[in-house]
Amino acid sequence: MKINIFDICGTMYDSNTTFDFLDYMFLENKRYQIMRKMSKIIFFKIVNKIIFQAFNIDLFRIVFLRYLKGMTRKELENKVNDFYKKVLEFKKIDDVILLLNKIKKEDKKIILVSATIDIIAQRIAKEFSLDFISSKLSFDKEICLGTLEYDLLGKKDSYIKEDIELVVTDNISDLNLIRVSKKSVIISKKKNIKFWNEQKLCNYRIMEV
Repeated sequence: MKINIFDICGTMYDSNTTFDFLDYMFLENKRYQIMRKMSKIIFFKIVNKIIFQAFNIDLFRIVFLRYLKGMTRKELENKVNDFYKKVLEFKKIDDVILLLNKIKKEDKKIILVSATIDIIAQRIAKEFSLDFISSKLSFDKEICLGTLEYDLLGKKDSYIKEDIELVVTDNISDLNLIRVSKKSVIISKKKNIKFWNEQKLCNYRIMEV
């Protein structure tokens, strides 16, 4: 059976769900807040972007996921549940959710494929009764180590073996997935539309947000 792939961050939700969750978790943590403010300084953003483009590593993710170290899986799952109800629920991109539900009613196989951490992807997948593939937090005896066991960021295509019917995503880094998909729906800000139209893709449409 061909699969239909939906990205999560910036596609189903107007959110970088990993960082929005961390911001929600550590709203009262002064050290975290100082570090987050520093990460938004243009110089550090440029450095991080250069490193990501060269080595496919997001230093900000590595640094800030460390704040989860020592928390239990159950504690994190409870916090994610609160985060979903109080934050994510209000950041849905309605047109994408409508499309997802339409395809679901047609009994087609849908998989959520996202670089967000698994405890978040799992909660979202549960909401829609879907399977998911995501980056995975490392745990030792149900205690979070603050690191990733594996990371899908920029390399989702290496985790997909099935034939792809449709890809719905906002990520330029998902271009390899889009190229092997029969169809695609690209969620794009105005500034990126020119890029997508230059890729000579087949059977795609752009949904501007």
